[in-house]
Amino acid sequence: MMHATRTISRGVSPRAVPRRLLPTLAFLVALLSPTAPMAQRPAGSGGEQTRQPLPTPPGSTQPAVRQLTFVGDNGEGYFSPDGTKIIFQAKQRPEHWATQIYLLDLATGQERRISRNSGDDTCSYFQPSPAGGGAAPRRIIYASTFDEIAENPQMAAFKPEARRAKEEAERQAGRRRSYSWEFLPYEVYSANLDGSEVRRLTFSPGYDAEGTFSPDGSKIIFTSNRDGDLELYTMNPDGSQQRRITHAKGYDGGAFFSPDGRSIVWRAFRGDGRHAQVFVADADGSHERQLTHDPAINWAPFYHPDGTKILYSSNRDDPRNFELYLIDIAGSCIKRLTYHEGADILPVFSPDGRTILWTSNRSGTNQLHLMDFQEPSTCINR
Repeated sequence: MMHATRTISRGVSPRAVPRRLLPTLAFLVALLSPTAPMAQRPAGSGGEQTRQPLPTPPGSTQPAVRQLTFVGDNGEGYFSPDGTKIIFQAKQRPEHWATQIYLLDLATGQERRISRNSGDDTCSYFQPSPAGGGAAPRRIIYASTFDEIAENPQMAAFKPEARRAKEEAERQAGRRRSYSWEFLPYEVYSANLDGSEVRRLTFSPGYDAEGTFSPDGSKIIFTSNRDGDLELYTMNPDGSQQRRITHAKGYDGGAFFSPDGRSIVWRAFRGDGRHAQVFVADADGSHERQLTHDPAINWAPFYHPDGTKILYSSNRDDPRNFELYLIDIAGSCIKRLTYHEGADILPVFSPDGRTILWTSNRSGTNQLHLMDFQEPSTCINR
């Protein structure tokens, strides 16, 4: 792997997402997009109106929910290893239209913008300290388009200003937007916690994103379409030793390491791409095992700190709405955690396992929310 500070020109455009995945991914984008007109949105998708809670099973109660963000469109938040901060992405704010990376201090509620790039930034994550023990992080990773859109004239259409102009023109013309999942020309980068000393880690034309760290900070797992299919790869924190670890046809992505670093969990669109399932495997991709089997979109899995259960989002109970669920590591017991008209997605546990952070449009736009983790006593498998 070449040193991450090298800049190279590209003459290759991003590879297209496999056609069999487009219907499913188009639904996800339409569901979560803050710009879709209300009349064109699926039920339970939010919009400019607040969504309502749904009835809960007899004898159960929903924990209090705290909304963390309010300005713009915000999501994909992750706790720092010491549990004091959250890193997340935000777009359509007064200061910027494109997606940028922010930090939020949970004690004060103060936000701080840490990326100021000319592209779209996404998939941010804290790098744990090798010392462990919840030590405060010093660096982060995230994905951005700023290098590829500058290096290659063929990428001009992916510049934020071009995408914004197109969206605005369609809106003014009264045309309904045609939704498709945007696999933008992302690369993975490392930076200090304040956004300084940015280092490029990947040099693959197309999509390199969805990066997260192992618990000791020694490995990054990420998604790339460099070999013609969306697969999982690992690399060292400096970008060296990049290695593909999944090989089945379909979109494998959104991977996380287990608390002990020995296993991984991710979601995969296999077969016709209409459904997504949660998978686990050894950290090198071996001994793959499917956990969910519902004919639904089961995605965004994340380990509980005790390693015995996994949090995820699914539309298993309503094809037009996503809720949060819990499944044990054996895949034998599923428990539902939320009951709300708004889409509840991208859930993660706090380092102590007591709190859940997730993205929801229940308030009308995509925002970050917190609630205490209260595990139901009964399984709902069917």
